Amino acid sequence: MVVTQGTPESVDCRHGTWNLAETLGRRRWALVFTLATVVTGMAYSLLWAPVIRHQSAWVTPGDIWATFRGAHYVAWGGFADVYGAKTGLVSFPGMLVVLAPISALTGALGLSEGFPIGVAHPMAWLVLGPVTLGMAAVPLCGLDALAESRGVPLRQRRELMAGEAAVLWIMLALWGHPEDAVALGLVVYAIVAGGRGAWRRCGWLLGLATVMQPLTVLVLPTLLAWTPTRQRLGGLLRAVLPSVV
Repeated sequence: MVVTQGTPESVDCRHGTWNLAETLGRRRWALVFTLATVVTGMAYSLLWAPVIRHQSAWVTPGDIWATFRGAHYVAWGGFADVYGAKTGLVSFPGMLVVLAPISALTGALGLSEGFPIGVAHPMAWLVLGPVTLGMAAVPLCGLDALAESRGVPLRQRRELMAGEAAVLWIMLALWGHPEDAVALGLVVYAIVAGGRGAWRRCGWLLGLATVMQPLTVLVLPTLLAWTPTRQRLGGLLRAVLPSVV
């Protein structure tokens, strides 16, 4: 697993600087596909049932509402309740923390939700939907960064992103699992960081990915084997510390 070192982004990382405009420029196609995911995902959600099924309802991913209820508990300070109250949470609560401000906003606005009983028009989806669909940016940008570091031409990277966006659309618009998408993106960025010799960043990124989806710990042995011997203990601690906290 070797990642090339000569990109401008790698030079910036090594010197501790980061050019936002340059990074956004290189990831512009990933952001374009993210926007397409948001627009088509919301269009499907709001229009599929009325136009195709002739029903007055919205099609929202059912699993997201239990996750969103858990985010409410985080916003309310009820951390002990995130694994109860029928939230169905079977992973670490990283996504609940991310969505807690959104849940606080929709709660303050009194917007209806599809939990615990589904409703035809959950108004909170108008806020939650674009946020969760927009999380496709994390894996799309990460995968594009990996492909760029491997020297893949832009045209082929666009083709790859089209396929990646299609898979992420299913994950986000149909299934409602943004935590899996974000975890994937963080793992890929950890690989890119390791390829540039940024082992501290690599460990922290893997740790954040594990907080989102514990199954990413399966990548840990490979990354540790790839990490220089003197960096392994620190990398291990960084990878597990966020989950312990």
